[in-house]
Amino acid sequence: MDVFLVPVGSDRHELYCEAEDEDESAAAEGQSSWWKRQVARFWELIREAEAERDRRAQGQPTRSRGLWRYIVGKIAEAVAEQRLLWLLQRQTAAELHFPDDLEAGQALTIARESMKRDFEKHRRWLGIDSLVFLLFVPLTVIPGPNVPALYFSFRAVAHYFSMRGARQGLRGIVWTPVPSTPLTKVRRLLDLERHERRTRIDTIAREMSLERLAAFVERIKGTERKKSAAS
Repeated sequence: MDVFLVPVGSDRHELYCEAEDEDESAAAEGQSSWWKRQVARFWELIREAEAERDRRAQGQPTRSRGLWRYIVGKIAEAVAEQRLLWLLQRQTAAELHFPDDLEAGQALTIARESMKRDFEKHRRWLGIDSLVFLLFVPLTVIPGPNVPALYFSFRAVAHYFSMRGARQGLRGIVWTPVPSTPLTKVRRLLDLERHERRTRIDTIAREMSLERLAAFVERIKGTERKKSAAS
């Protein structure tokens, strides 16, 4: 598995990959029927959210409406943010591609610190969202889909998978550091105007066979702008 330590600031990096998802439904074998249903519904919601995202990207009308449309959008955001950690769950070896203006040991330390933060964050949110999910379960007796329970069950399963992936990245994966000149080039483009930055990162991404790298960098930069505006 190839994982990329992408510069998103002068001294900030985020882990990124474009490997295909592996449906974890099979991993639920031997678990309770309740857990199997939650995992199956989890992957069903992901497929629905990504289908909606693709329809919007192609300018086609979306199928979801109202509150469900908002929830599907939030699910798509969670997929973009947590996919890497979900993929790490079943890995035992991975290559860490890092900007070649860093030392290999420095890159591995940055990656490990990132996974440590992710583990703690997702463990905390797993507890919170599991509790909220249980609070909404009584609404199941009301006719129609229990949208809040569906949403918070998705969040709880997502945080569980993310926590498990971060733990595997810290304890169960042998990492091979691989220096990357293209990633160093990405760092030098971060202060450009948005359109030029995206165009030039797209060119680098094609060289690296990373279809969504520029969009990933822009999403992180957009999140930073929102935080700055809020403060």
